[in-house]
Amino acid sequence: MAMTPRERILRALHRQLPDRTPTDGWFHPAIQLRLKEHFGTDDWEVVLERLGVEGWATCSVGLRFPEWEARCTQRPGSEPGQPAVWVDQRTHEDGWGVRHRIGASGWYEQWVDGPLTKAETIADVEACPLPSADNILAPDNYAERIADMKKAGKFVSGDIPNPYKTAWMLRGMDNVLADYLIDRELLEALYDRLYGLYTEMAVRMVKAGVDMVTVTGDFAMQDRIIMGPDPWRAVDRPRMQALIDACRRANPDILMFVHSDGNISELLPDLVDIGFDVINPLQPEYLDPA
Repeated sequence: MAMTPRERILRALHRQLPDRTPTDGWFHPAIQLRLKEHFGTDDWEVVLERLGVEGWATCSVGLRFPEWEARCTQRPGSEPGQPAVWVDQRTHEDGWGVRHRIGASGWYEQWVDGPLTKAETIADVEACPLPSADNILAPDNYAERIADMKKAGKFVSGDIPNPYKTAWMLRGMDNVLADYLIDRELLEALYDRLYGLYTEMAVRMVKAGVDMVTVTGDFAMQDRIIMGPDPWRAVDRPRMQALIDACRRANPDILMFVHSDGNISELLPDLVDIGFDVINPLQPEYLDPA
């Protein structure tokens, strides 16, 4: 008897044999456009169905930044789009105070600056107006919306960023990597604030009924762990363990998902040990999926 997409995904992620392997896919908007043209439709759901990508849904809590929203405008000299705080025609600032520059092609963005790049002390980190639990925003009728998705046969996940990615956006990559080695107390003060926020967001999603919490943000390069495996074990691992434990206290059956490009083989045993059920992706150029 054929399974529903939800049943198929749940069986696979619980290490049971489904009727066939469930398939998922993430696509750049330019690729989405080409696929719509290929299949002769304007409906992205039709494309996913033709590709066999079915049953997946995302319903996450987010963050609101009222002061930032009050300063948002349309991009100068462009067609109406997503409002932001525009510094110039190509540079915008997000609600965290991080500045990004749009590439010449318009496809990609470059990190420019963050509000903690010049921080020198723990007091500087504590004084930075980062979002707190008060900034968390859930969709209207959040639990009911998730329940309806499940009734419709969807497998529902909720997303949070990897705090490491947020940290380097706020502080700069070079600064954060130096902090791991020479100013760990400052880094841990920043991580404690970020993990506190993201743990609260994750637990709220779990209590609302999501099937899985996904943690996304690269912490590996093509040949190694970015900050090194030992610094990760000293700083990131205990905090990520505490986040996962908090989610499992809210629901012992919650599935936990971690994403990083690159070669994460040095930390695979750690990721399994602290409780991740799904590890994505496994880049065959840099490690053996088997």
